[in-house]
Amino acid sequence: KRRRVDEEDTAETSFEQATRHPTFWYHDGSIVLHVEETLFRVHQSFLSTHSEVFADMLAVPQPTGEEELEGCHIARLHGDQAADWEKLYLDTFQPVQSNTRKIMNFLPGVLRLATKYRFRAFRKKAIAGFTSLFPSDLPSENSSKWRPAFAIEMIRTAREINCLEVLPYAYLCVTDALKDHSDIYNLEQLPWMDKTVALSGMIGVAQKQAQHMFPFVKATWHSPPAASLSTPPAACAVCST
Repeated sequence: KRRRVDEEDTAETSFEQATRHPTFWYHDGSIVLHVEETLFRVHQSFLSTHSEVFADMLAVPQPTGEEELEGCHIARLHGDQAADWEKLYLDTFQPVQSNTRKIMNFLPGVLRLATKYRFRAFRKKAIAGFTSLFPSDLPSENSSKWRPAFAIEMIRTAREINCLEVLPYAYLCVTDALKDHSDIYNLEQLPWMDKTVALSGMIGVAQKQAQHMFPFVKATWHSPPAASLSTPPAACAVCST
C-alpha cells in the first residue's frame, strides 16, 4: 500500500535536523544533497559534467518556494545511502591506490551511484576494478580468494548494476566454502535465484569431475537392480557376472 504524502514527510529527516558532512561540505558549493540524515554541499558543475541524470535535472529551472540552505537548492535523494555518496566523492578526490581491501570496500557504493545516475566514466572505472577482483578466467593458482560474505554482497551488487560477468567467480567463492551442497540453503543473504544457479553449477562441476577426473568410479560402481533391494547382495545377478 502506498504511503500518503504527509506520512512520507513525517518519516523523512528535515534538513534542519540533518548533519553536514565533515568533509564534503564546500563553502563555495552550489547545491546541497540531502541523503538520509546527511547533507553534502557540493558543486553543480561537477555533477552536471559527470552525471547524465544530474545534467538533465539541473538544466531545468527550479520552481520558487523550494527548500534552500544558505542560498543553495536542496536535492533530496531518496533511496540512496549517505555512505555511498561519501565513497563516491572520496574515490574521486582522494582515490585509493593499490589497496585491494579498500577498493573492495568502495566498489559497491560507487557502482550503485554510478549506475543509477549515469556517471559513465566512474562506472567504467569501477567495472574495471570489479572484473579484476572477480575475473571471468580463473587463474590456476587462485582458487577462491574472497570470503563468502563479501562474494554474496558482490553477487547482489552485480545483479543490481547489471554486471553479470563477475557472477561465475563470485559463485565459486561462495560454494568453495560449503561443506555440503545443501548448506547453500542456509545462506540467508544470497537470493533464491542465485542459490539455484550456484547449486546447479555445483552439480554440474561434480558431474564433470565424475566424467573426466574419476571415470573409473562410474565404470566400477552401479546401482543394483530394484528387485535386488529385497534380497541378499549375493542374489544380485549383475554383481555375480
